[in-house]
Amino acid sequence: MKKIFTFIVLVFCITSVFCQKRDAVYNINFDDTNNLSHLFIDTISNPNNLWQIGEPQKTVFTSAHSIPNAIVTDTLYSYPKNNISSFIILDYPAGGFSGEGMTLIGGYYKVNSDTLKDYGTIEFSYDNGTTWVNINDTLYKFYVMYIPPKPVLTGNSNGWIHFSFGVSGLNLLPGAHGDTILFRFSFVSDSIQNNLDGLMYDDFQINDFAGSVEDINSMGINSKIYPNPASTQITIELPKKEEQSIITIYNLNGEELIKQQIKNNKTDVDISELQSGVYFIKIVNNKNVEIKKIIKQ
Repeated sequence: MKKIFTFIVLVFCITSVFCQKRDAVYNINFDDTNNLSHLFIDTISNPNNLWQIGEPQKTVFTSAHSIPNAIVTDTLYSYPKNNISSFIILDYPAGGFSGEGMTLIGGYYKVNSDTLKDYGTIEFSYDNGTTWVNINDTLYKFYVMYIPPKPVLTGNSNGWIHFSFGVSGLNLLPGAHGDTILFRFSFVSDSIQNNLDGLMYDDFQINDFAGSVEDINSMGINSKIYPNPASTQITIELPKKEEQSIITIYNLNGEELIKQQIKNNKTDVDISELQSGVYFIKIVNNKNVEIKKIIKQ
């Protein structure tokens, strides 16, 4: 099955724009076709694949995150029993996986399923689909960086949840294809029919970077962070006053190190206790999420 899948992906790459080089940042919102060439729903090896792009019209799934379309485990009907369905996003990381290069992927999900028994998974492949790694696999924890919270793809999310994680350094793994990475999003159901809606995603953003201090994931806040690099203190400034804006600083393992509120659209953050290295700042208000990279000297 692995060999068949690899062959399918390679043929698809050769015969379409799916594998062409592109800018370092792009979005997949399912409302236009600009970047859908990066997405592949495998109905060849799996004719019963549930994933569909369209307007959700189900019991719980009644609207997309950005209207009208999302990718859903069937836009009209509840998911069946004994089913495994997947779709794949293919990316070419800028500069490959070497050094500080990282591919960060994020978006929004909504889940309505039988808790633990029916669930979603997210995997990545560094060798064109021969090996698939679950992002929760502790063996590969040094290659995966979460921007909390981790996605919980089972039970009921009770609304749209933002998720984001990055992968880097994969050139160190045997058989790695250093300039290509695949992300596979699956949903698995057991032998009991529950008549629930399943899983859906919307508004993916994929960002590749190779060591610069650019934004990694911007959802519309447009903050300024300076100086960057910095040794003792950084200043975070928002374009306008935002109520309940919270900043959190994480290390590359996704561990929360500093958390504080932004007051009067501008705040200073003491980073003197941090070790020298690369960190991520997550800024959240009542509407948007933004993630940026900083360097502590």
